[in-house]
Amino acid sequence: MHFSAEWNHIAAHPHQMVLQWAAEWGIPATLIGVFLVILGMWRGFQYIRTSTSATELDVAIWMSLCSALVLAQVDGVFVMPFTEGWLAIVAGMALARWSNSQPLYGAHVFILKMIAIPAALVVCYLLFVEAPQVYQKQIRFFEVEKIGSPPRFWDQGWIPM
Repeated sequence: MHFSAEWNHIAAHPHQMVLQWAAEWGIPATLIGVFLVILGMWRGFQYIRTSTSATELDVAIWMSLCSALVLAQVDGVFVMPFTEGWLAIVAGMALARWSNSQPLYGAHVFILKMIAIPAALVVCYLLFVEAPQVYQKQIRFFEVEKIGSPPRFWDQGWIPM
């Protein structure tokens, strides 16, 4: 509800992806994002139409992305981490199947390994230090905020509690 004129406990986020992007990122970034989505979908469509190696899986991925984009214009589910995660997986499958990527070698492999080390450390920290304390943080949050029942995550403004 960062950009809402009035408090609305039931519909606490936009239910239209482009408007949400415009509110959160601004108009120029939204236009760039929309352009990239359209360009990616067009290139996927062209790959399916012209490539001899396109299969039914490519059509299914493309249709999944199309239906997700249509649903994102009328449903607020795209602010949920579960949906965002699956959308990232399907988009990653599309990128992997439709791009002309070359095998990595030399410095690229070394740089990726150097990036993977801090990422692995962050994941380990979250799993072994933060995750065991989630329940205590929830209880502490409810006591401090004087909330009787757990709210939806956007009521408190962050995940995890």
